[in-house]
Amino acid sequence: MAVQQNKKSRSARDMRRSHDALVPNA
Repeated sequence: MAVQQNKKSRSARDMRRSHDALVPNA
């Protein structure tokens, strides 16, 4: 998925919100 690349491209706050649903570790 492009989530890995997206989270890096986006800000730490944005990536956390988008990735939070997939990774509760963030």
